[in-house]
Amino acid sequence: MKTKSVVEMLDELILVKEAEHKAEGELLKVHFLVTYESLRPINILKSTFKEAVNAPGIKAGVVNTFLGLAAGFLAKKILVGSTQNPLKKILAAFIETIVSGIVNCHGEEVKSFGNNIVKKFIKPSGNTEKHE
Repeated sequence: MKTKSVVEMLDELILVKEAEHKAEGELLKVHFLVTYESLRPINILKSTFKEAVNAPGIKAGVVNTFLGLAAGFLAKKILVGSTQNPLKKILAAFIETIVSGIVNCHGEEVKSFGNNIVKKFIKPSGNTEKHE
């Protein structure tokens, strides 16, 4: 068996290192493209929006905020109505703010209270038999 000379061994090592260098270069290009795409402003906005929407507390917060705003608006219209008196307008804005804040902070209690009221007025129609 013939032993390889140092020059042949170095040539083989150079070929192996060149192949490794080429493979790492390709991986680096792919990694660069992925990083470039993820750092584009539109993609950053999309990913941030998806994270915000999928956060567990956001949906409940939006519902509570909507309930608060709706309840504040209704309270203002019921208690003060539409008026031209500036003092009543200030009072209406104050009432709307207070009611909105309370309902927003206690959204779960308001939802259960509303469900109880709806259940009392709407009776389930489980037994729909007609008696003749």
